Amino acid sequence: MIEIKSYVGELEILASGQAHLILGQTLKLVFPHFKIELSYENDNDNESKIDWENKNNLLTVVFRNYTKKGGSGIVEPWEIGTYQGRKLFMSFFADFHDDGEPNFLLSSYIFYLGKEVKNG
Repeated sequence: MIEIKSYVGELEILASGQAHLILGQTLKLVFPHFKIELSYENDNDNESKIDWENKNNLLTVVFRNYTKKGGSGIVEPWEIGTYQGRKLFMSFFADFHDDGEPNFLLSSYIFYLGKEVKNG
């Protein structure tokens, strides 16, 4: 098997994936030295927003009101920290379906590595 590296602009794609989630469910991603928990909630506000906290090697991200038909997300890589001495970015897109109960979505995510950082 050959190793293929992928890039978007100057950013190297570290990992990507998709998961089917029920609205309010948590997607847990485990890296060697930290964890990321992603969840989607709807508070019936029209404004999409992100609540996040980085504590004790756990990044918790709640995407609020990313439940529009046709999908929504952050396509431009968003800097969330450092990993292996390089800047760490992520992007995501949620394709929401409310055709039945419970509401579900397809969450797509990409993690990117950027430039090296000192003491990272």
